[in-house]
Amino acid sequence: MAGLLDTIEASRTVPDAGAVRVPGGGSQRRIAEGRARGWIDVAAPIYEALRA
Repeated sequence: MAGLLDTIEASRTVPDAGAVRVPGGGSQRRIAEGRARGWIDVAAPIYEALRA
């Protein structure tokens, strides 16, 4: 599956179009980055709700 996603994201776009995006790709990238550095950003209201 990862190979297919890489192929899709590397696809050429039509003129004047943005990069090809895969649903969930940004989320997966942020999760991987957070795991690599050992912490994640959490919005203050969510953090407070979790602490309550």
